[in-house]
Amino acid sequence: MTDLQQALEESHKDLKQWFLMHQECLLLRDDKRSIQAFQGFVIFLKTHLQFENNYILSLQTLEESLRWPIKVYQKEHDKLLKMLDKTTNLLNEYYLLSGRRKRLALLEVLDYQSTFLHVMEHHEEREEQDLFLYLPVSSETLAAWQQCESELSAFNKTKDALKQFLSAAA
Repeated sequence: MTDLQQALEESHKDLKQWFLMHQECLLLRDDKRSIQAFQGFVIFLKTHLQFENNYILSLQTLEESLRWPIKVYQKEHDKLLKMLDKTTNLLNEYYLLSGRRKRLALLEVLDYQSTFLHVMEHHEEREEQDLFLYLPVSSETLAAWQQCESELSAFNKTKDALKQFLSAAA
């Protein structure tokens, strides 16, 4: 396993962790922390997808090695971003509600997020079983990802605070 492959697989784990922290905060009815976790998730997901689009999927030499055409990965990225927009809209509406209407809206949010999470997990599986096996061994590409990780590290304090809050929640 290359360093880049390992780093991107770790990024998949981070994405899931951010998303699950967001959902857990929703269930605890802590809108402020739910928003923080979701914002972290959005930034991590968009950074991850942008990196893959710019540094991996743009390499036409990969096409001949892959089980699925590059276009499949690109379309999945587009689908994830559209689903992310819908999730954001549902959440924005949800945060404005109160009482029973908010509880019922939460069911709708969680139902849609379940679909979103399923699509994201399926996409990540495809990447880990195919695309990531043929990543270029390039110090330049790895350095570009490490730069992304460096920028994302600004969210470590928020992530740690959310973890601490959630581990203490009854």
